[in-house]
Amino acid sequence: MNQEGKWMKKPLILVSSLLTLVFLIAACGSDPTPASQINQVSFTAMDYGFSGPQFIPSGMTEMVMTNTGRELHHQQLLMVPEGMTTEDLIAGPIGPGATGITTLNLTAGDYLIVCFIPNAEGVPHMALGMIKPITVIESSAPVAALPEAKVSIDMVDLGFGLSGAISAGLQNISVTNK
Repeated sequence: MNQEGKWMKKPLILVSSLLTLVFLIAACGSDPTPASQINQVSFTAMDYGFSGPQFIPSGMTEMVMTNTGRELHHQQLLMVPEGMTTEDLIAGPIGPGATGITTLNLTAGDYLIVCFIPNAEGVPHMALGMIKPITVIESSAPVAALPEAKVSIDMVDLGFGLSGAISAGLQNISVTNK
């Protein structure tokens, strides 16, 4: 290689190194927006109560409930309307040992997790103390997108509308109250 060829390669290497350095400095100085993510919150149902966090952030939330009791239980999330109290407010069962998952966009406010399943005597579990108040606090994190659903169910007065067949197994189903 001649002398002139060596000098041509050095400026290319120098320019390439300078550009890399500029990109690294720019990346270090930038303030990237955090990626949206789905909050995950776990609760345990037992005979007759719930355990889990009392405060959870707002936004898209996956609620996982594990039933460690001996009876069927489910979780129903109710928002306490403004001006009411938890005391003012006093339904897919999950079998013993099983886990159910629900993903929804929670807004800030006070909620109750309750179980309406009756025991052998016909008394709803919530009347036996299976009520857990939780408070969703406002979060500044970006809201994650709702997971894509294979099937949608529209709840209408006294009925349901299905977009297709529901198959066995883990899947996302969108439910809309129309």
